[in-house]
Amino acid sequence: MTKRDRGTARSMLTRRVIVQSAGLAAIAAPVIGFPRVANAAWPERPVKVLVPFGPGGPADVIARLIGSLLGERLGQSFFVENRPGATGNIGVGLAARAEPDGYALLITSNTFVINPMLFASVPYDPVNDFLPIAELASSPTAYAVHPGLGANTLAEFIALAKERAGKLNYAHSGFGTPAHLAGEFLKIRAGIEMTAVPYNGGGPAVQALLTRSVDLVSAALPSAHPRSSPAR
Repeated sequence: MTKRDRGTARSMLTRRVIVQSAGLAAIAAPVIGFPRVANAAWPERPVKVLVPFGPGGPADVIARLIGSLLGERLGQSFFVENRPGATGNIGVGLAARAEPDGYALLITSNTFVINPMLFASVPYDPVNDFLPIAELASSPTAYAVHPGLGANTLAEFIALAKERAGKLNYAHSGFGTPAHLAGEFLKIRAGIEMTAVPYNGGGPAVQALLTRSVDLVSAALPSAHPRSSPAR
């Protein structure tokens, strides 16, 4: 943390807040520390937890878990608002323009730092518009197929993709996301061709697989795992 970031708690409230969802290891305490020092009555009203992805994805699941824990601890409502689109740029841009009063939190993924390198312009400044609070989660990316596809292992899927060259497709949570990059990585390493189909989050991408709209999904493990699938 820079010297500027180590200023008084009250000065911290003049900056917008970001909670990066890159892992499941963090606890809620870092999230509540700064506002409570600045104003002992915080929160005096409901707090918005903005998620720039669709329901059912890792960021959304983490936001709802953290929101519930904070609500129990602080006696106030922490409600999740999903604003998906443009690989997270729409939601993060809205968060950047929110009133910096401690009542708008952002839970996002590492697309927050990837997007400024992929897009000609993004509607936020990752350095000056936000104050990092805590790393909440980390997750590997998983590949999953529908049982009806006829491939039970990755090797079998690769063989099928080569047999049906250029005819298979895969779902991901948006262009430039880790899930998309992982899908392209699989194509390069395996020497196969698939069409990338973007969705507004890991949840919708998994739903597309379950309805057999796509042949494979590349998604963070919390979205792809059967125990946490949005269909359950």
